[in-house]
Amino acid sequence: MYTVSEHLQTAGAEQLQQLEHKWSISLPQAYVQFMGQYGQGTYCGIMNVEYPNREQLREFVDYEIWEHDEHSPITREQLGECVVIATTIDGDFVAVHPAVESLIWLPRHSEKVARLNCNGTSWIECMNEWIKEAYGPLDLAEDSHYFEPWNERKQHLFLMLGAQEQIDAASDTAAEASGVVNMNLTAICHECAETMPPDLIITDEYAGLLFYRRLNGYVRFNYAYGREVAVFYEEEQQGEESGFLDRLLGFMHEHGIR
Repeated sequence: MYTVSEHLQTAGAEQLQQLEHKWSISLPQAYVQFMGQYGQGTYCGIMNVEYPNREQLREFVDYEIWEHDEHSPITREQLGECVVIATTIDGDFVAVHPAVESLIWLPRHSEKVARLNCNGTSWIECMNEWIKEAYGPLDLAEDSHYFEPWNERKQHLFLMLGAQEQIDAASDTAAEASGVVNMNLTAICHECAETMPPDLIITDEYAGLLFYRRLNGYVRFNYAYGREVAVFYEEEQQGEESGFLDRLLGFMHEHGIR
């Protein structure tokens, strides 16, 4: 698994055991191991691994969002006692409860509360299975699975490619003089990867992601929108790699992305 940043927010086993005793819960060993090695963050842009949170679901107790019949692993009152340990970017929750042996899946787009299991496998394997059941198989090679740690160092820039109709209308001479190259976002992404080779490339019909350890971050070319480019990075450290962000932004400006 590729780790986007070297700055992790891990949680030790002893720290998590204190919460288990305090709240009378049992955290999956796979989760405890993952938190000790990688900590909080987002897996493959879909699953958020979080520090145990006992407050997150309490606001939903008074609302009939999920069915709590004889097939549900928890009652509506027990919802407020659940401890969230993971979520998805779509609003699904993975939680534990003192009276339930399995994990609990609270989906965003369904009223059915379900049980989840994570026995004898790694937390990454568990997340892969849950993502597959909820969203379909990850369309990624195994060596392209990535984890984006959460930390306070992360910064971002949102850039836009100049209006395509303006670029098309410009003459070759004017485009060359202004530094604007008549290319679509997909072509620019490919040229960027050739000019400044990334450590990992992930592309599909919707986006191109170029990951750079020199940034502790990545560049996202939004093919679906056709104009947006986002740069996620952390403060650069002094050394031979300093100035890489400036070179990257210089490439963007040369291609009409500002």
